Amino acid sequence: MLVILALTAAATALAVQAIALATRLPGLHLLPRASPRAFALLPLGLSGLAWAWLALQRGHHPLAWLGGILLGVMLATVLPRLRPLRPDAEVLQRGQPLEIEGHADAQALLLSPQGPACALVLVAHGGGNDRLFALWHLIPRLNERGFAVALFNHAGHGMGGTDLLDVATFRARFDAVVAAVRKTSTVPLVALGQSMGGALVLDAIARGVALDGAVTISAITRLELGMGLLRELGVALHPSGWQALRHATPLELLPAAGPFGRARFPVRVAAGRGYLSVFAQVLEALELPPRLRHAAPSLPVLVIQGAADGIVPVAQGREIAAALGPGARYLERADLHHMDPLFDERVIDAILDFIDAATSGQPGASRRP
Repeated sequence: MLVILALTAAATALAVQAIALATRLPGLHLLPRASPRAFALLPLGLSGLAWAWLALQRGHHPLAWLGGILLGVMLATVLPRLRPLRPDAEVLQRGQPLEIEGHADAQALLLSPQGPACALVLVAHGGGNDRLFALWHLIPRLNERGFAVALFNHAGHGMGGTDLLDVATFRARFDAVVAAVRKTSTVPLVALGQSMGGALVLDAIARGVALDGAVTISAITRLELGMGLLRELGVALHPSGWQALRHATPLELLPAAGPFGRARFPVRVAAGRGYLSVFAQVLEALELPPRLRHAAPSLPVLVIQGAADGIVPVAQGREIAAALGPGARYLERADLHHMDPLFDERVIDAILDFIDAATSGQPGASRRP
């Protein structure tokens, strides 16, 4: 009965949302308005309802079918209206624009602590996301510890941009942001990257970009989307899923495919290319982790990896730590999925303590009592 209830609710929500998109009905926000999505969603929703009707005709759980329809209508109409102000809006209100020469699409922001900053943390977001996605819990914690935070969109990412993602622009954007924050602040600079952003930070280390420390979270070095990915599809079954849905609905988080573009979290690539293939090409070009072994980095690095990660196998995290050498600290947690570290208090405490230790005694650092 519960299965019929859930499937019918999902089918109804898809059908209602598709009709809203096709007819431009106001007030329905599960997806950005776009007719191609409506044409793709409507058959899915109607097929689900047809399946439910057949189940009803066979005498299976009529109350579950009717309840599923009501629940689906509520999911598609009422809940989006009740959702409070998204947490990223608060970050936008506090952030000061940071001009990045030649990279207007970076849409960089600087978030300062209440008192003098003792370090600056440059945050590189994950692939397919944006400068704010899933970071609203971590940013205030960094500010509270006395760290300034700089955010930016990767090349090819972020709403309103026109640039495309490739290896050269991926690196150039990061270098330009580093140069900009170096001009605005003399405190120690630590780069923190999650997933694809972690790969970018590792590449910067291998290229010898001037950093005083680095943190990688679920850093990816090659694309291995196998059956393990199914563990991440149960997004609402672990803590980071609930947190992520405060920023975007499940349908907004779906990968782009065919008519399903990503208006809220676009990834701009060259015509005729799929963004996952471009991600794979970029990661291959970065040649990680082998280049880290040759670089023999001396700066302090914290590598964080969840053993339950269905997007980045735990072996990749272990390879990164081994390539960085004995100077790197490796933190692995058996219960963490791909995004969980961004919301796990024990992990965040470890990040804050690491940055404190890495920047203590550095020129420009001013520790708080």
